[in-house]
Amino acid sequence: MKTRPAPAPEAFTAGNLTARRIRAEDLAFVQSLMAAPQMHSHKPDPKLPTEAAIAADHGENLSHWERHGLGRYVVMAGDAKIGLCGLSVRRQFPGLNLSYHLRRRTRVKDGQAS
Repeated sequence: MKTRPAPAPEAFTAGNLTARRIRAEDLAFVQSLMAAPQMHSHKPDPKLPTEAAIAADHGENLSHWERHGLGRYVVMAGDAKIGLCGLSVRRQFPGLNLSYHLRRRTRVKDGQAS
């Protein structure tokens, strides 16, 4: 019998960064982050996704938590959102997929990003 692992934490802290479970209201941030060309330069076909594709992926990330008990987090430096990270189940890959997407040149001083 296959057992489901305990759900991932809603949030965690590492050094001066905090990561919290992604929310529906993060869509504008996700749109701005994932529209950046450098977020796709590692892909075999690095074309930029449309706003609709980013929104659909965001919806998938939200429902992923409900289905699997884990997923993407928004990475924060103080009150500033600086990226995404997380684990996901992907049908095309065995095991878990680890991903991260961070804004370039984010400096953190006194707990605030600039």
